[in-house]
Amino acid sequence: VEVIDQIADHLIRTKGKRLRPALVLLSASVYGKSCFDSLRTAAIIELIHTATLVHDDVVDEAAVRRGEPSLNSIWDNHISVLMGDFLLSKALSLIVSMDVPDMMLKIS
Repeated sequence: VEVIDQIADHLIRTKGKRLRPALVLLSASVYGKSCFDSLRTAAIIELIHTATLVHDDVVDEAAVRRGEPSLNSIWDNHISVLMGDFLLSKALSLIVSMDVPDMMLKIS
């Protein structure tokens, strides 16, 4: 869907510190964990974090996020909430695909 691509481009352009994924990858390298699983875990964490920021901006009626217009100031609240939900569903889909029951329980 075109609007999802437009919003994804906006989110990528307004990148934050990306500290959480970096910490996941660093921790995984210290413990010698699988690179593929570590990348998926880092993506899950970033997707969940971004989804919560999108929802937070709607609740707070924020016009700016990371020095750029927030999603809800460009698109309306309805689209922003749905995008936050979409990001969360993508994260949950990745969790299920990893087939790690402990992770599924902790996230749920």
